[in-house]
Parts: sequence; C-alpha cells; structure tokens
Amino acid sequence: MSPVLATSAIGRAVIAYDLPKVPGAQNALQEAGALLDMAAEIEHSLMVQYLYAGFAAVQSAAGQQPNKLLRDIAVEEMGHLLTVTNIRLLLGLEPYLRRQDESPQEGFDPYPFALEPLSAASLAKYVAAESPSENVELEPGDKKAFDDVLTRLKQKSGTLIHRVGLVYMRLFYLFQEDDNSDQEWREASIAAAWGEKWHIADADLVGGDARQSDYIEWEEEENFLGLKVVGKKSVREAIAKVAGQGEGGEQPAVGEPSHFLRFLRLFAAVESEVLSRPVPTMGADDITAEPAVTLTRLFDLRYEMLLVVLQRFFLASGATRKVLRVWCEDEMRLVLAGLYRLIVKHPREAGMDPAAAPAAPYFNMPSSPVPIDDASLLQRYATAKHLSAAMIDLAVSMGVDKSDQAFKRIAAQDAAL
Repeated sequence: MSPVLATSAIGRAVIAYDLPKVPGAQNALQEAGALLDMAAEIEHSLMVQYLYAGFAAVQSAAGQQPNKLLRDIAVEEMGHLLTVTNIRLLLGLEPYLRRQDESPQEGFDPYPFALEPLSAASLAKYVAAESPSENVELEPGDKKAFDDVLTRLKQKSGTLIHRVGLVYMRLFYLFQEDDNSDQEWREASIAAAWGEKWHIADADLVGGDARQSDYIEWEEEENFLGLKVVGKKSVREAIAKVAGQGEGGEQPAVGEPSHFLRFLRLFAAVESEVLSRPVPTMGADDITAEPAVTLTRLFDLRYEMLLVVLQRFFLASGATRKVLRVWCEDEMRLVLAGLYRLIVKHPREAGMDPAAAPAAPYFNMPSSPVPIDDASLLQRYATAKHLSAAMIDLAVSMGVDKSDQAFKRIAAQDAAL
C-alpha cells in the first residue's frame, strides 16, 4: 500500500484540516451563501496569483513547463469560479466577483494573497493549499516530495495553510439530504462537526438554471469544469468534481492530474532551478517609473472592464450573451496578456535595466464593487472605455509605441462593444 499523505505532526503544524464555524449564519442557506462568497473569492484569487506567476514563469525547466502549467491551472480555476457562480444562481444569489484580499477571512483563506514570481517557496504554498485529506494515499516519490514541501513550509513560512477543499467539503455537506455520507464524496460527512447540522432545502433552490453557463457555452474542453446545476444532487456532483480537480482524493481529476499533484511534481523536479523572470513581489517592490506606472493603471482599468462585462454576461441572453462571452475571452487572452508583455519591457524604477527589474501588472481590484444591474454596468463600462483611451494617449506621449499589438487589440475590443 502506498503511504498516506500527511499524518505527521509537521503536517498538522503547517496545514489546517478543519474548518471553523461560519460566523453569523442563522440557517443552512445563509451559511451556504457565506461559503459561496468565500469560494468565489478564493477561486478568483488563486486564478490571479497563478496567472501572475505563470506570465513570468520560464518556458522550460528540468523537463517541466512551468509557464504552461500555471496558465492551464489558472484557466481551470476560472471553470471552478463559473461552477460556484452557477450554484449561487441556483440559490437566487447574484454572481460574486470579489477577491479574498479585499475581505480576508482568517481560518478560511488558504494563505495571504500575494502576487510574486514563481519559486520553490510559492510552489510549496500552492501544493499545501491544493492538498487533499490526510487519508489519501500517494506514490512513494510523491510522498517524499510532499514531506519536502511540509519541511520547507515549517522552516520558511510560519503561516498555517488552509486547504481550499475544506470550504467545498462543508458546502457539499450542506447540500446533502441528511447527515449520512454521500457516495460522491464520503469523507465530506466529517464536515458535520464544523457547524450546525442543517441542510439546504429543495425550497431554497429558487433561481433555476436560465442564467447559468458551462464549459460548452465557453467552447472549452470538459476539464474546464464550468458545470450547470439543477438540483442538490447535481450540486454535490459538481462540487465533488471541482474538489477532485483541485486536490484529487476520492474523486479523480478530469483529464490532467489534480492541481495538487501537478504543483507537487513541479516542485520536486525544479526546486533548485530558476523558475521566473525577476518580476516584482507586489507590496515589496514598488513600481515608480513611467511609462510603467501608466501602463499598470491601464491594465487595472481593463481588468475592471473585464469584470463589468462578465457581470453583464450573466444578465444577458441570446446573441448579446455570445458577444459578451467572446469579448471576455479576447480581453483575457489577448488584451491583458498583451499588456503584460508590454509592461515587462519597462523598468519598475527609473534607470534600472528592465531585464533585471521589469515592471508587472498590479491586478488591482476596482475601488468600488462592480454593480449588478445592467444600466449601471453600461455606465461603468462607458466611463472606463473613455479613461482607457486617455491612458493609451498618455502612454504614447511618453514614448510607448502606438502600434503595439496590445493597443490594437484594445481598439478592436472597444469597437466591439
């Protein structure tokens, strides 16, 4: 039999295997709403952190492809966020596009939000956050690598990592019919100890699936795991699949190995390798030089526009919905990625070599929440679109090439909406 995951004292010292009680919840529906807020914040945060690290990661190291691995997992986190949104819609709740760094939840967030270059230290955090329960069996090589992760975290971090799967485990329990274990995720029955023994009622499912979306609509492969839900059983099935893709465990990951195993095997293979260009660790390395400052503000503005249009997507139907979906895809894959490539050509401080000290996007969230009604969303987009054009003009006045591909893509996007 293969060794189990983490039964040692060191494992318990650096990873939490229990979830605190959700404060303030008066019934199962309120608790599910709070946990779905947290799940959306966590998935959004993981996606951004993986994208930031992936943008700067090297293409190849020790036979691995760190850049591709991070980008692939970030896309899968988008699918998880879509599934969380579908569950919210089923309960009559609106999409929730905030991040954990805006309202940190001690005991629930995996670890403090951090935009940083890929390294053995950051990989160790990713491994621990995506890790499964202590009862999961690992191959000997994976078990040794996980022991190395635990040792590094105990020596270097001092921060208790909270497993992402714990939030999903409690959600799964809330959607069970009763306290008996469910074959989709038997271990989730232990979540009964993490709060009141109550469950979502059929009468709580008031939203239907008309506004939901899935991997088919987004023209993705099945492992994107954007899953529609129509009842409690389908919610449980969707949660189990999302958890399986993240941590593995009882539910095998769809397609590729779980995020946990992919991160773990990258850690084992490249621990001593250079994994990233020297992009800043946000909060520690300030960006003060122009035109990098203006370009990072432009990036943040386009990020806000993406969230606004994504919110509109969930309100739309028919041909309009498809236009908004395509716009979101192009904004993520062409505009934001193109702006990243443009930003890192410039130094973060005046007089520095951009190869040694490149700037990078902040991924700042909007200063005010994205509205949920279409009229306010349209106004927010129109204002941002005007500011975007002004920022591009300012950057060009500072010597940035007006014909840069990122600016061309922005022009095409702005013409489309």
